[in-house]
Amino acid sequence: MAAQQQRVKVAVAGPVFQELLEHYLVHLAADPGRFAVVAQATSLLQLRQTLQATQPDVVIIEGALADADELREWLSKECPCPVVLVLPASWAHLRGQFEAIPRVEQVLVEPGVQYLEVVNLTWVAGNTWRVKQQTAAPATAIYQGGAAASRLVLPGLRRFAFWSSKGGVGKTTLAVNFWYRLNQMGVKALLLGFDTPDDIAPFLGVRYQPNCMEFFRRPTQEGFMASIQRRDGFEFILAPDTEEAAEEISEKIDASQPNSIESFIACAASQNYGAIVMDLPPTESMAAVRPLLQATTVVFISQPTFADAMKMARSVQLLSQRLASQHRIPRENMVFVLNQVRASDTFSGSAVIEVVTATAGWCPPLAAAIPYDERVRNLQVDAKLPVVHLDTFREGVDALVRQWYSGQIVSLSAAPRRKGFLARLLGLGSEA
Repeated sequence: MAAQQQRVKVAVAGPVFQELLEHYLVHLAADPGRFAVVAQATSLLQLRQTLQATQPDVVIIEGALADADELREWLSKECPCPVVLVLPASWAHLRGQFEAIPRVEQVLVEPGVQYLEVVNLTWVAGNTWRVKQQTAAPATAIYQGGAAASRLVLPGLRRFAFWSSKGGVGKTTLAVNFWYRLNQMGVKALLLGFDTPDDIAPFLGVRYQPNCMEFFRRPTQEGFMASIQRRDGFEFILAPDTEEAAEEISEKIDASQPNSIESFIACAASQNYGAIVMDLPPTESMAAVRPLLQATTVVFISQPTFADAMKMARSVQLLSQRLASQHRIPRENMVFVLNQVRASDTFSGSAVIEVVTATAGWCPPLAAAIPYDERVRNLQVDAKLPVVHLDTFREGVDALVRQWYSGQIVSLSAAPRRKGFLARLLGLGSEA
């Protein structure tokens, strides 16, 4: 019953019902653990009427449902929920125009569309929409930082900062796998790298370009989109590929400028993401501090050693004391992860907490403990993600995910995958 309450409510629209049935409805009906089809429509007028009554989390639309201009107008001004849009081949030149519409989450173009992929994109879009709705708070928290910077913490959007002022603790490993797992579990998350050279690139098996410099050279929506790379359909943006470029944007570009770090993160926040995961450099320099001042949630990374505990204490002090006047992050939005834990460790998690508390006056709670596994490094050498291949590692990352998303999303692995009946699907409008 719990799984049913978390199903994504889907409406499906296209000009020919038989094609909707073959392309999407069969797949959706066969996956009742994740989806509830609440409506179908074969005209734009019918879709308008049914959306008001059924209020789906996401709608799949085949573009030939209406004239291109009419559909674009409706999507821009009236559509109440995210859309996964499949365009006919004759509309391929219009793809960019539809992608620019805020409600349009994904655009695919025939021929060659994989309809099961459409269904999986629908799962991510619907979950992201629901999570943002459920976590929405009044958009009144405007924080001032630095001499002239101001920023708006958008409702329903978490900006995670993964941080340690000590290198080698596994910060990037955990940030990357947390980002990937969020996307797997249905929350569209963007990964932003700020450490140069960016370890995200070899971990994901991609090149260092394009990267965020596409935005900093051309601080527009087009520049932001040009910065994005993808792994398995999940989006990320790498840090600058040279130390000189990284220093330029962190030290010399004022926060009020359109090509500042603050503007870059604000542009990311304006997109339709359910979460932004930022991998910060292991320093206390402006390269870490400036994105840290944009975060709403901080995940400190430590290993079970005295040196790591002292470094974490300094980081907690920096954020909760020295930077608090510029940007206060509530204590309930700070946690730490103990990484590479061995049964033989003499310095335990409780010892880390004692050291940090004695030094900083307070210690964030332990959200997850990740066991040491020598296979992690070998997987990363081959650009494979431990969260996909190692059960114990995935369990630790899932514990971190549940810290904020428990009860709001259903894991792909946990969702029932029994085959449904088309008769159930055709009783559209009921979730029972």
